[in-house]
Amino acid sequence: MHRWWLVVPDAAMVRPGELPEGWGLMALAGGRLRAATRAPLRQPRPLPPERLAAFATDLRATARRHPSVFPLLLERPAATAAARQARDEISLALADAGIPQQDTDQMQRLLSTAILGFALSEVAGRFDAQTAPQRDADFELLLEILTESIQSRLRA
Repeated sequence: MHRWWLVVPDAAMVRPGELPEGWGLMALAGGRLRAATRAPLRQPRPLPPERLAAFATDLRATARRHPSVFPLLLERPAATAAARQARDEISLALADAGIPQQDTDQMQRLLSTAILGFALSEVAGRFDAQTAPQRDADFELLLEILTESIQSRLRA
């Protein structure tokens, strides 16, 4: 279960109609954080498999477009705004699906590592003995395994 809050130093900063629908508003009052508008309890939404697939497919396509440069991505921390945005989008999708907040960063790292590992293996020639359709089938199976692991975590 989740609640979404906009937290501001003064409730007057948020004009009527600016608070997103379904969000609550917290503001400082008397030196304490207080709810100016209560946030409704939200039910988690399942993580659509196509959302994970889109991330993974984009990453794989990037590796295929830049096979000689792609391995360099793993030699340095992902510190650009775009890299952080991609990471944050995955973490938010996991949280929105109901993964506890304390687990989303870890799951994001593990999902990214599995997908990066596949993409790197593919461009580095590790799968050269397999046909393109077999590599595609392997990639689809990887996505199925990752999606099932997320769903399993949600059922736990």
